[in-house]
Amino acid sequence: MAERSEVSRIDEADELVIFKRVKRPSSPAKSPGEIQSISDFATYLGLSYCTVSRALNGHPMVKAETRERILREMDAIGFRPNPFARSLRGQGLGLIGICVVGVNAPILSTKIFHLQKFLRDHNLRGLLEIAEDTQESELRVIEDFVRIRTEGIVLIYSCLPAATTRDSFTEIPFVHVDPQDMRQVPSVALDRPKAMTRLFDHLFELGHRRFALMGVSRKDRWRGPALERRAQEVGLDPDCCFEELPKFTKDSSISQGRALVERYLRNNPDPATAFIALDDVTAIGVTEGIRRLGYRVPEDFSVTGFDHLEIGQELTPSLTTIEQESQEMMDAVGKLLLQEISNKRSAPSLHLVEPRIVLGQSTGPVRSHRLHSLT
Repeated sequence: MAERSEVSRIDEADELVIFKRVKRPSSPAKSPGEIQSISDFATYLGLSYCTVSRALNGHPMVKAETRERILREMDAIGFRPNPFARSLRGQGLGLIGICVVGVNAPILSTKIFHLQKFLRDHNLRGLLEIAEDTQESELRVIEDFVRIRTEGIVLIYSCLPAATTRDSFTEIPFVHVDPQDMRQVPSVALDRPKAMTRLFDHLFELGHRRFALMGVSRKDRWRGPALERRAQEVGLDPDCCFEELPKFTKDSSISQGRALVERYLRNNPDPATAFIALDDVTAIGVTEGIRRLGYRVPEDFSVTGFDHLEIGQELTPSLTTIEQESQEMMDAVGKLLLQEISNKRSAPSLHLVEPRIVLGQSTGPVRSHRLHSLT
């Protein structure tokens, strides 16, 4: 056994030496504009495919100066390795790129599940990539999808302006989900203004006239203007009836919702009577924070969420929230993408999904009693 192990070590140590002794047929060097693969790039640099591949994958046996040269040349000529082998390019595999931008939300997994199911039902395959919340990162993902010749691309929560998107998709069909400029690109979106109006109307009918916005900004184009407009329509001053409590971390979390409401209630002797949370996760934290301070939901405060997550319905009290109709939304995305792929499109189209309010136990009539003071 010891003898076999020693032979194995010798073979591994001599592998590179043997590789260097093997003469391979030379290929004519390509110009930077002709480079389409790692093999082309290696030829252009005068290096072996093995060396370039190992350098790009961080192999410890590649010298630092060699790796630096390779990366420097990549930036200089704008070459980026193909994420898939050439055999996957343009071979009719029905790949659809799905780019999700910087959002960590439970509802997102539900939407992607329904989108993937739609694609499978139509003999297509989804390829998911999560981009950072920057235009540069999103464009790099799009470039990868274009490079491997996906048949279409779905952009979820894109941060790209409509003009940039149109410029980036001159030859490949695409559909946006909840984009910034909904009416300028092929897109499907939840009618969030209508959703916020329904939440406001529900609370208003229960007698609430002051609202704390938990992680919801009045500058949010999807939510803020609808709340302000509806408040004005019923005779309320938005500057007086709404209090904003901005998030202090990018992603929603139960702990953040709890911290927001605890800080607000400890520092405000005359608080709002209803809390409108960004999503169910935040709303769960708000509810827990209220209870930790000795108050009750909905007897002392009403709380609304957004997303209709299962966990929000299993709690006591269950959440009043908005159902996003994720399956309907993703089916609409898939159908619109198929139209784009088949060139049956005319002007940029927008499909708005109707939201549904789900009434739970977390909302009730405005309190008529005085709150106990916090010590």
